[in-house]
Amino acid sequence: MFLTVLTAVLFSLFSTAVLGYISVATPIGPFIAPTLVLIASLFMPIIRVFSRSTGLNTQVMLAVAGGSVGGMLATAIGFSFPTLRFLDVILFDAWMAQPVFFIGAIFGLSLSAGLLGLLIADFAEHRMLVEQQLAFPVGELSYKMIVAQQQARKAYQLLTGLLSSFLFSVLQSGITFCKEWIPDCFTHRVIPESLTLMNELSIGVLTIPTIKFDLMPVYWAIGFITGIEIMAPLFLGAVLKFVVADTINHVWFADLSSMNFMLAFASGMVVAGALSGLVSTPQMLYKAMKKWWSTRGSGNWKHTIAPFLRLETVVVAVVVLGYLTYFHFTLMQQIYLVLFTTMCAYQIMEIAGKIGLAQLGRFATFVMVPALFLFNLNPVQITLIATFVEICCGVAVDVMFSRKMAQLGGISNKTMRWFQLLGLVVSSLAIGVVFWFLCKRFGLGSPEFFAQRAQSRALLVQSGMFNYWVLGLGFVTGYILKWLHINPMWVLGGLLMPLNITLGLSTGAVLTKFTKTPDEWHPFWSGIFAAGSLWMVIKAFV
Repeated sequence: MFLTVLTAVLFSLFSTAVLGYISVATPIGPFIAPTLVLIASLFMPIIRVFSRSTGLNTQVMLAVAGGSVGGMLATAIGFSFPTLRFLDVILFDAWMAQPVFFIGAIFGLSLSAGLLGLLIADFAEHRMLVEQQLAFPVGELSYKMIVAQQQARKAYQLLTGLLSSFLFSVLQSGITFCKEWIPDCFTHRVIPESLTLMNELSIGVLTIPTIKFDLMPVYWAIGFITGIEIMAPLFLGAVLKFVVADTINHVWFADLSSMNFMLAFASGMVVAGALSGLVSTPQMLYKAMKKWWSTRGSGNWKHTIAPFLRLETVVVAVVVLGYLTYFHFTLMQQIYLVLFTTMCAYQIMEIAGKIGLAQLGRFATFVMVPALFLFNLNPVQITLIATFVEICCGVAVDVMFSRKMAQLGGISNKTMRWFQLLGLVVSSLAIGVVFWFLCKRFGLGSPEFFAQRAQSRALLVQSGMFNYWVLGLGFVTGYILKWLHINPMWVLGGLLMPLNITLGLSTGAVLTKFTKTPDEWHPFWSGIFAAGSLWMVIKAFV
């Protein structure tokens, strides 16, 4: 058991570090559990020496369940917490100047929201796993990977990806016995001195922008794993920026700087997406709550209400309300946040149980936007609301994936809960440290640490500050994209992200077309993005 606990702790630290970087550097947060399963497969021979072979699969499942919580927690933090930097840079820098306070604030937020997520998962477990028998695909996939007898080839693919990525990083960064062999970036070159599209329109000097190459393998890997679906909207976003938006800016809004125009245009797109979610989300929540309430008279009522009658409920309530009170949330604001977060978490779990996706950002926006109108919130409270919702809902989903794995593997709920709690505590302690060092080393908003999702959320909050005509153009663009069934957030990524990220993700997506079975190559590319992300975390600490 000691070895299993140690493995769970190491997996939790690994997941927190990798996803802590990936979720900020890109707008993607891949599930880490399958990667952890493959890493465990590499060490199976060693584990067998110290463990009973009959219980080996159970130990791997417990270690993966404890470790995967850290990945989901880090993803939620990376998606939402940087919003504070873009709402109030002076305040964020003041927090950064106090590392103990900064790390403590993230620890308290992670633990309080994560504990609520665990409690909600307890609340919904019997309903979703026993009564509805939802698949929770990531949990099923992890279970099948663990019990499969032929994982060696995939494990070696993962190892090859890990070693290849580390070798690339060493050759690119340089160490004591080796100079930098791979360039950090490609220098831009002027194409012509000027380019005139029309007699009255001179764009000026057209250049190929500097393309940073240091993280390109990581972007290829994430693009490959995510799939070809991301390429078209990302490419469309890049075209929208360099052809449409820049042209409109120069012709009709020449008084606005390129940055101000782009921020206003992107903000309009974000508002369109948020309104679309605000219209459909309440109906989804109503149906989910109505369906749940219809079971109140059934013989299984005791299973749904029992979790809220335990001591754990009191402990979670004290931790959550204590943390929110520290940041000056009123009692009404606390009730609002906890109530709507619980409703959203239940709905997200049900969606994830069917299709395997956790739609965190959409529901976080649904809780945050009404709060902006109902309460007088400061930038810290706005950020905490969005991050609290994403952490709570993300942890609840990840917990249910692992509970499905436990159900299939015949593992007791009590044992699984303890390992998930262990993973939550370890990752809550680690994420603040990891995030502070990453911010200190790379700086939020830089090409290496772009935080596109957090910037989008900040644009939504600040939308009233921009030019209304440009805001309207962005809103219409976002609405048209939704009408065409194109994901506006991916288009927004191509619009806002540095060109090297867009090119890298798109290239990785295109690579899937060069193989008949892309899934067979996922272990290799998982090793690439895991090692590349871990290398960036190491660079932040040294």
